[in-house]
Amino acid sequence: MTVFATARDAPGMGALNRLFWDPHHIMNIAPLSEREAGRLFDLAVAHFNLRDLDLEEFREKALESAAGNPGLIIEMCRLATEAQYVAGRHVKFAPLRIDTLIRFAG
Repeated sequence: MTVFATARDAPGMGALNRLFWDPHHIMNIAPLSEREAGRLFDLAVAHFNLRDLDLEEFREKALESAAGNPGLIIEMCRLATEAQYVAGRHVKFAPLRIDTLIRFAG
């Protein structure tokens, strides 16, 4: 059986931490570089068809708040497809970010 878990650090895994006692079986993955994160954002924009939105401010805030976490970048772009996070061409970043964090905390 294979078990995968993701966490920022070992204590962040809670009780699952006991399953990962052998450091030879732990893979530490660094956050994406600024360039890589920007490229992923651009790919997500294309994938989720967000080109009609005003992306300059959204891009800046999304990349800064994600801090290289690819899952957060993709989730924020996915949520930007939902009407509740958009006003005209503007992405309402604060509620989108809060809901992204809630989804990743659960």
